[in-house]
Amino acid sequence: MENSTSGLRVGRRCSSITFLWHAIVIFLIVLISTTSRAQTQQSARPMGADPKPEPAIRAILAAFDKYEVVAMPEDHGLKDLDDLIFALVRNPEFPAKVNDVVVECGNSLYQPVLDRYIAGDVPLTEARKVWRNETQPICGVWGFGFFEQLYPLLRAINQKLPPEKRLRVLAGDPPIDWNQIRNFQDILKLGPRDASIASAMEKEVLSKHRNASCYSELFIYST
Repeated sequence: MENSTSGLRVGRRCSSITFLWHAIVIFLIVLISTTSRAQTQQSARPMGADPKPEPAIRAILAAFDKYEVVAMPEDHGLKDLDDLIFALVRNPEFPAKVNDVVVECGNSLYQPVLDRYIAGDVPLTEARKVWRNETQPICGVWGFGFFEQLYPLLRAINQKLPPEKRLRVLAGDPPIDWNQIRNFQDILKLGPRDASIASAMEKEVLSKHRNASCYSELFIYST
C-alpha cells in the first residue's frame, strides 16, 4: 500500500514537472514568435515612419521642397481647418513655394472667368458661378462662406506680387453647363470627377513642372 502511495506521489510529481515544462516551452514559443514579428515589422517599417509633431504651416511649406503636389482636405465647415488654410495662404513664403491652387469644388467651364477674377478684372458677383454652378450641390452647404473668403484672399495676394510670381487658381470639377442638362444621363456623360481633377493637374501643373497646393477638396502646386 505504501509503495502504491509513493508511486502515486512520484507520478504526480512527474506530471507536474512535465506540465511545467510544456508551459515553459509554450511561453517561449509565444515570446519568440511575438519578438520575431515585432522585429520584422520594425525592419519592414520605412525610414521616417514614426512622425514627430512640428508646426503645421512650416511642415506644409517644407513639403513643397520635395513634392510638386501637396494635398489638403478642404474645410467641410470645420473652422479650425479654415483658419489653418487661410493662415497658410497668408504666409509670406506661400507665393514663393506655390504656383497653382487647385480647388475641387469649382466648375472648370468657368476657368476663364476665374482667371479674370483672380487677376482683378471681374467682380466677385461674376466669379461666384465658379463654385455655385458645379456638379456637387453639397459644396454649397459648407463651402460658400469658405470660398468667398479664399478667392478674394488669393486675389489680394496676387495684387501685391510681380506678374511672374502670381498664383493661378484652377477649378477641378467637370465643366458642366446646367442649361444643357436635361436628365441624370447628361450628368453621367461628364465622366468621373476624379478624372477631371487629375486632368487639370496633369495639364496645367505637372506637365509644366509647376507646384500646386490641392484642396481636395483643395489642391496646391509649386515649381
